[in-house]
Amino acid sequence: MNKEIVKEKLYPDLISSDKFTETFKNFLIRRKSICGNGYNINYENIIEKVKSDINTILPRELFELIYWFEEIEYEYTAKGIDFLYNLHGTTAYSFMFQYGNFTYYYPLDEFHEGNDGHNVNPKDFIRFLDYMILLMGKIVMSKINESEYDLTDSEKEYISKLAVSYKNEKLLQKLIDSEFEYLKKEYISYNESDSDSRHSPEVNTLSSAGSFLDKCIEMKIKIIEKNTNVLIVDSV
Repeated sequence: MNKEIVKEKLYPDLISSDKFTETFKNFLIRRKSICGNGYNINYENIIEKVKSDINTILPRELFELIYWFEEIEYEYTAKGIDFLYNLHGTTAYSFMFQYGNFTYYYPLDEFHEGNDGHNVNPKDFIRFLDYMILLMGKIVMSKINESEYDLTDSEKEYISKLAVSYKNEKLLQKLIDSEFEYLKKEYISYNESDSDSRHSPEVNTLSSAGSFLDKCIEMKIKIIEKNTNVLIVDSV
């Protein structure tokens, strides 16, 4: 999120009283009437953060912003907020399952807002993405998930160079190896059970390894380019 662009282009729209069919302020009032007393989103707090530094916004506040954008069909990606990755259901659960695994051993510089999401330092999030790239690359190359996905030569080179950069990180290597063995064990158990369900985060991680790998590389490139906080918003 680019705080200068947000201040210049998004802030005037948020305080506008006549540009949209429903103002952001009235949208929050309507949401409050629907959600009840437990709804504690404050219009002034959000406006101040958008005006000063969007990177200080809470995940649940960003969720309300995006909700309003979608309702009024507002193109916000040109206003300083970049969309990284949209996940749903068991795929989202699997991705965040790995996030939880990683942050258990490598606590991040983040603001964790209960079940609503995370506001994460970009350097720390890149470290998590590196873990995912190395783990998903190992899964894809092993073919334990019986996927037809094959690494390109450029992906192989990228993963190889990344592995070298972490060669002295013994804890990270141990974490990747142990998680790989655990996922492999769970996948074998899943196949032996003849189950049609892919709802477990372990099985879904293996099934989504190729797409996770591609998106993690893509996200890393974007985050390095922007160098701003990353917000993970749980809309459930």
